[in-house]
Amino acid sequence: MKLKDNNKGITLVEIIVSLAISTIVVLAVYSFIFAGTNSYKSTNKQTTVQQETSYVMKMLGGKIKAGNSSDARLINSSGNIVYDTGNDAIFYYNDASNSLYVFKYSTVGGAGSIDYVGILSGTYSNKKYLVSKCIDSLTISFVGDDIKRDADGNEVLDASGKNEESEAYTTHTLPTGLTEYIPNTKLVRIVCSVTYDRRSKNSDVTYTIRN
Repeated sequence: MKLKDNNKGITLVEIIVSLAISTIVVLAVYSFIFAGTNSYKSTNKQTTVQQETSYVMKMLGGKIKAGNSSDARLINSSGNIVYDTGNDAIFYYNDASNSLYVFKYSTVGGAGSIDYVGILSGTYSNKKYLVSKCIDSLTISFVGDDIKRDADGNEVLDASGKNEESEAYTTHTLPTGLTEYIPNTKLVRIVCSVTYDRRSKNSDVTYTIRN
């Protein structure tokens, strides 16, 4: 008596269906991993730019507040900026390289002098004093919100009896031809834009010089 063989094996259709299902599963897993990776990278970039902005503003703000308003100076030339706190620290922003440097008097010029021309030439690149190279734009300005007073310290009133607002600064031309801005106020405004890997964050803060 001959037994009937029912073992047909795996058909081509079954193989194709199995491959299709496997492919769908693999693609789904890959898409999930890819989306998760992109989300992580995006979050990481945003966190980095926020940390960089916070670090820069904290650094500048701290030194501005600890500065001396009577000796502070601001010089701007062709997009580059030099800000002298009047107390130990000097800021230099190189517009072409998006770089910010912070150094002490002793590291600039000699015998207590400050080589503004040399700094503003755009060739300064001492990495030892580099704070950030991600600053897309930076402006520093004096804000004239203080009450104007006369030589005796009395408030100056206008014709209507109101307090006059003081001028934010006076200007002075240096022997080098550069113009320096001398504050008549203790308020310094910093507007900064930090960019890291196509992520940007803007910050606009006004600081008060303590002295």
